[in-house]
Order: sequence, then structure tokens, then C-alpha cells
Amino acid sequence: MPTDRKNDLMTPSKAAKALGVARNTVMHRIATQRYASEVVAGVTFVVVNDALREDMAERPTKDAA
Repeated sequence: MPTDRKNDLMTPSKAAKALGVARNTVMHRIATQRYASEVVAGVTFVVVNDALREDMAERPTKDAA
């Protein structure tokens, strides 16, 4: 199901940086269907949905350390 807005997609590298994990971790979560993905012109994108937002919200901030 293609998304209509550009902001609904994120590259796996940007998602990994936002989550504080390795890109391979994001790709694994896509493969295990934890995160939704879309392929556009041969490039895989992560769909920014509730699952990804929840994981980003759980990431500890630098101030909390």
C-alpha cells in the first residue's frame, strides 16, 4: 500500500540513526515484519508508522544519561 506523503518514508540508515541501532537491525526488523517497508525504484524505505514511532520514543535521550 503506497503512502501519499513524502514524510511517511525514511531510509533504513536514517531510521537506524534515529533509533540508535545499526542499519542491519532495522533491515532485520523489516525482514521479520516488525516494521513496514516500501520499495520505490529498487530502494527500500521504512514506513514511519506507530511501531517505528514507539521505538523512537523509547530511545533514551542524552539528557537522561
